[in-house]
Amino acid sequence: MFHDALGYAVELGLLPANPIGLVRWRAPRAAAAVSPATVASPAQVRAILTQVSRIKPELAAFFGCLYYAALRPEEAVTLRPDNLILPARCWPTAGSSPRIAHGHSRRSDEPLLLTA
Repeated sequence: MFHDALGYAVELGLLPANPIGLVRWRAPRAAAAVSPATVASPAQVRAILTQVSRIKPELAAFFGCLYYAALRPEEAVTLRPDNLILPARCWPTAGSSPRIAHGHSRRSDEPLLLTA
């Protein structure tokens, strides 16, 4: 995309040539696995969310969506009540965490079904 934008600048006469060919860059190799030391454990996440909920409850919901539903921040901030199907009973309780219902795809237009 950036290459095309520079090419367009060349077409308009804003640049004499596309300079992107002069850049030497290789994509970094992807890690084969995520290190457990870099990922919070479920107990750590519950402790963090508990502390955040005491300070700012709406942020606890935001970070809970990031962790439990694996949403990206831009997806979490656009969630609305009609995007969710919530369980009848309140959660989380000791030893339970919300989960995405089996078979749900984030790419579908269906509401996100959370189960306790």
